[in-house]
Amino acid sequence: MKIRYLQHESSKLMRTLLGITLCILSFIGCGEEDDQPAHELNSTPPPPQNAPINDDSVGEFTLNQKQFQEQFPVTDQEPVPVQKIYRPTPPQPNHSEETLAKLGYRRYESRHLVLFTDIEPEIAQLLVTLADQEYAAWIEYFGSLPEARDGSDFRMTGYLMRDMGALVELGIVPREYLGMRTGGHKQTQFWMLDQETDYYRRHLLFHEATHCFMTIMPDISLPKWYLEGMAELLGTHRLNPDESIQFRILPEDKEQYAGWGRIKTIQEEIAAGRFKTISQIRAIRRIDPVDEVRDYAWSWALCYFLDAHPRYQQRFRSLRDHWRSGAFSDEFDQLFADDMSQLNTEWLLFVTSIMEGFDLPHAAMEFNPTGTDSMTTISAEKGWQATGWSITQGETYHFSATGEVSLATDPKPWVSQPNGITLEYFEGKPIGRLVGIVSEPSIDTMPQVIDLGVEKTWTATNSGTLYLRINDAWNSLENNSGSYQVEVE
Repeated sequence: MKIRYLQHESSKLMRTLLGITLCILSFIGCGEEDDQPAHELNSTPPPPQNAPINDDSVGEFTLNQKQFQEQFPVTDQEPVPVQKIYRPTPPQPNHSEETLAKLGYRRYESRHLVLFTDIEPEIAQLLVTLADQEYAAWIEYFGSLPEARDGSDFRMTGYLMRDMGALVELGIVPREYLGMRTGGHKQTQFWMLDQETDYYRRHLLFHEATHCFMTIMPDISLPKWYLEGMAELLGTHRLNPDESIQFRILPEDKEQYAGWGRIKTIQEEIAAGRFKTISQIRAIRRIDPVDEVRDYAWSWALCYFLDAHPRYQQRFRSLRDHWRSGAFSDEFDQLFADDMSQLNTEWLLFVTSIMEGFDLPHAAMEFNPTGTDSMTTISAEKGWQATGWSITQGETYHFSATGEVSLATDPKPWVSQPNGITLEYFEGKPIGRLVGIVSEPSIDTMPQVIDLGVEKTWTATNSGTLYLRINDAWNSLENNSGSYQVEVE
């Protein structure tokens, strides 16, 4: 009995000492809190004095969560340092400028381009100046490149040659480029043959330089259609009289862009029945030396279409965030999965109607109808517009239209009713005339245009959704105004 009593007293003493210790620790660790009784440090109340003592529990206590965090604060882990990514700085070409000079090559340079060429000095000097403007356009569109370790600017070396034979023999031009018709690039170097027209000489230099910019990082993983299409898109430019320059334009005429010919190529392909779907263009793995002009044209057309279209532009431009992830194609699929059927329909109508100055922002299809089951409004400044009317093959429909539109302002407004103005025609019909198409989700050929005018009774030759528009050239929509009201029975 005496031994048990001593054990009991010892246990009481130990618990008392522990309680005092915890009070002191609590006071030190959380001075802003109100003082608490020592027994509140236990998650369970202490047993009554006359309760049996469990020898195994002598000296144990438990802090609640709040008190534990106050007594033993956990500090944030040290941040893991992020390894900085640097832009490669390829070695400068190792050749004798004196040797090049003996061959008639002079050196011209700007901040971002060193150019060796045997063409006229005034043309060469303009080219290196314009290259700096293109660099600014790349940064605006794609964002900045990582810094170089030595802090140097991004700088390319280019060779513009009337005849590459001598430079091939000197090892300045890679031997595999012997016989090429245009140009090529590796890292920050490019080589190109001189061209017959001023426009295409500039265009080709911008094309090859864009490749240098887009592929400078070692882990870039991009499909061929995108690499070539973007080089074409950023090579297509308008040079202003003050030598400022605009990129990513669609040429408004043939004369100022002589030598380029991508629109003409697409038109010839469509006329020959060689329409390429978006999937077929995305399947391009290499530029065929025989069909390179066609591959360049289709790749450019798809990039221009997606970049200029108001509904697809933002998604397309976001793909620049996936150059180095290896997920570019998967990301493309996800971005356009929900409206791929509409995208394919618009693509078909775009390339079958493409022309110089094609006004894609105004010509973009309207897929959401604004009318009723029997009445709709068709705007003169837009392309094909959905009516919401489902057409069934073999059934007969009666259309009637009213209203007035203006199709030009110079020298005075050209006013038209639904029958159109016979003073000028587009695609074989008077401008201002009401026309339609029946579009099917799976079509791969341009649907037949329906000539409606002010009134028409018509039997459908195929099923689908009816789209209407007011006939006018695709490069002349911006100055149009007004609308027609169309009714169907």
